[in-house]
Amino acid sequence: MIGVLCEPREIPAVREFFELFKTPWAMAEPGVAYDAVVASGDTSDPDGLDTGLLVHFGDHLMAGDAALGIAGGERVWPAVATIDGVTVPLHLGACELVGGGSTRGRLAQGDAAVVTQTERDDMRVIRCGYDLFGEVASLLTHGQPAEHAAIATLDRHIALLRNWLLESGLEIVELYPTPPGAELLATLTHDIDFLGIRRHTRDRTLLGFLYRASIGSLRDVLQGRRSVGETLRNWRAVASLPLVYAGVLEDFWLPFRRYVEADAPARSTFFVVPFRERPGQGPDGRVEPARGVPYAASEIAGELRELADQGHEIAVHGIDAWRDAHLGRAEMAVIQEATGGSETGVRMHWLYFDDDSFSALEKAGFSYDATFGYNETIGFRAGTSQVFAPLGTERLLALPLHVQDTALLYPGRMHLRPADALAACERLIGSVAEHGGVATISWHERSLSPERLWNRVYAGVRGQLRARRADVRTAREVVAWFRARRAISLEGASLDTGTLAGAPSTDGDPAALRVRIHRDGGHTDHAVAAADVRAAICQAETVRS
Repeated sequence: MIGVLCEPREIPAVREFFELFKTPWAMAEPGVAYDAVVASGDTSDPDGLDTGLLVHFGDHLMAGDAALGIAGGERVWPAVATIDGVTVPLHLGACELVGGGSTRGRLAQGDAAVVTQTERDDMRVIRCGYDLFGEVASLLTHGQPAEHAAIATLDRHIALLRNWLLESGLEIVELYPTPPGAELLATLTHDIDFLGIRRHTRDRTLLGFLYRASIGSLRDVLQGRRSVGETLRNWRAVASLPLVYAGVLEDFWLPFRRYVEADAPARSTFFVVPFRERPGQGPDGRVEPARGVPYAASEIAGELRELADQGHEIAVHGIDAWRDAHLGRAEMAVIQEATGGSETGVRMHWLYFDDDSFSALEKAGFSYDATFGYNETIGFRAGTSQVFAPLGTERLLALPLHVQDTALLYPGRMHLRPADALAACERLIGSVAEHGGVATISWHERSLSPERLWNRVYAGVRGQLRARRADVRTAREVVAWFRARRAISLEGASLDTGTLAGAPSTDGDPAALRVRIHRDGGHTDHAVAAADVRAAICQAETVRS
């Protein structure tokens, strides 16, 4: 079992870290032997520990450093380190470690040591010159800057600690963050900002469409950003507008059927705006009229109920819920009335968010929030591909947003060519598969329609998920699976590996958990029901005796 020594203020971040690295652990107690001890700050006296491995984090020089041969060092902020060959951004900075045994990690700034290893009597000490749990709290509250978006920083912290434990010859049992039979989870989500081009007459949306579908399409084909066929399709759409407005031809901006067909056999999650022409208030206090949408969920209640009956999810594309719980409850009520649902998630329109948003959304009664991502790029804002509990909340879970079509392809953002966009998505999906978790994809309502026609990239992303054997579920189903995994507490407990390995297989059960047992340089996976995991839990007091 892992024992943890930390400051009381760090306990929420410690607990969330071990919800993500789901392995037995406990707050360290005096006189108790542990397989390994993870210590933070000035909390550890190596002479008083009964363990074979101490991993000690701290972004400043500490009282025990002199005994490890660490003479001093400057503090660097912010920092990027290469640790055991892995790049890890350190957003809160780091302390250079001068001396202190062999070097396992160096700072990009100046090449100074930031992780050292020392053998002391019968104990191996890995000294890390950064604040792990402070980094965890920062990532899950504020997120990391876009310049590090491609790096699953928090998942890398978990992988490093796991590897250090395994190097010491320990057996590790963990509830892996992916169900049995899949390399990763995935969810296909769609933000419904526009609902039919007929709703737009002589406004900036229609004028923008006409320009981008005509002159813009010609420019794009010359730059290699779209095919000749796509350009011709856009021109035909422009020519067909009179018949579309007359009702003779189908409105090509109606999204539901297109996505139901494109995503089949998987079910989609649609984030729907509750109120017509309500722009809400921005983080800077201003009101942007362009943020208002020309439809309300109540106007399409029949379609939404039909989609829900088919197994698709209808959630809230929030306007003001990010800043006001009362307004959030009103937005949620509209969607629940339209669909007859009760458990409701939210993603904010334009990804509006601030440090108090998780609290406001929980008070409003949302089950999960799917906002935590980037507008300008794709990647891991929270540094993880796992669903997590924002610090300070009790029931709300956060489903991180990883890939947004407009970030990939829109001018002024990444603006990638299709092949480059697919390569970027392949790298991101590969990272999710490496660490376990969920890839959350967002493709907007008109991105399969003229003038965008981002069909090829979307088909390519779905193909990448199939190639990785992704288990594709609605956002609500993904969150429910993580909630079931989180409901099993491994704090102060141990897992009987023999019982787990002998549990009856539950392959094919969407609620099954994956137990991964690391030993002898490899690992074995077992598909286990949650009830069987609970049966294999032994309380720490029993194990110690």
